[in-house]
Amino acid sequence: MTGSATVLSSVLVQCITPYWGSTNPSGIVQVDLASMDRILPNDCEISESCEFTFFSSWMQVQPKSADAKGGDNITIMGFGFEASASYRCRFEAGENGVNATGILISSSELVCTLPSWRFAASSADILLYQVHTHTMLVNSVNTTTEASFLIPSEGTVGFILLSGWTSHNQSTGASKGGDIILIGGFGFDVTSTDYTCNFDAKHARFSSPATVLSDVHIACPSRWPYAAETTVLRLDKGTVRVPYHIGRDRNETAFFEYFKAGIAQVLLRYRPAVALSFRLMDTDLRLEETIRVDFLAVLTLLICWSRARPLRRLFSCARLPTGVHRLWGRCFACHAT
Repeated sequence: MTGSATVLSSVLVQCITPYWGSTNPSGIVQVDLASMDRILPNDCEISESCEFTFFSSWMQVQPKSADAKGGDNITIMGFGFEASASYRCRFEAGENGVNATGILISSSELVCTLPSWRFAASSADILLYQVHTHTMLVNSVNTTTEASFLIPSEGTVGFILLSGWTSHNQSTGASKGGDIILIGGFGFDVTSTDYTCNFDAKHARFSSPATVLSDVHIACPSRWPYAAETTVLRLDKGTVRVPYHIGRDRNETAFFEYFKAGIAQVLLRYRPAVALSFRLMDTDLRLEETIRVDFLAVLTLLICWSRARPLRRLFSCARLPTGVHRLWGRCFACHAT
């Protein structure tokens, strides 16, 4: 590889170094001076001053931001990366930091996979190290030692670790409140009190203060002092929205549905194979059911109650061995006898 030269005097020539590291690794090279395609004689063997050292450097990173959950490939572009060497990327913010192994692509490019960042999202410094390992025999045992050298960057290279959320443990709740919504994500700041859960509807909005449990969990109490409806659930830190992720898609929309609490809603939330009991007109009714209870079951019970003469007939009819789908016919059969 050649570089341009300028004659400064009869005894002095200035050479401009070529872009050596774009295609070649760093290292020591021999310098020759040529004129008209002819190498000029030299006394390098005597002076031992005709060698030049190219060292590695880097100046750019892509992308310039990534999610703190990790997994993104970060490409570092520079010069003079050596195929025989190993590399390590370090992402560092104050006392927090994580390391990743660099995979060499070429003498001017390597890739590091960002590990999970289990701290608050923030700007971070990237440090690139060249790592050399040596194995030696010590007391008949092979011992491996490691030496690392910081590769300088050309100027300041910024990198930002982003927060986001990916899940919430429930999507429905009573308007009166009392439910705790557990939000799962990454990069939450455990020292911050600025997080809020915001519920947005067409003509109303309500904010609930959130509590940061860890860098991956936030808890929000639910409450909606308006008519029951479906709302858009947002997580904010101060005035900044924390994006909701679905897979690789950022800035998706999450929903939370508020309902008006009542006996019908309680029955709809009844789980199969679980005993359900409630009080109606001071009479305990109990259903042992193996299917989901719905509005039809509620309507059937009310009709049976209204037709019961005396009330103990309803009591015996309501204590069916199985099947709310048989309840209608059995109640009417009881009253007919």
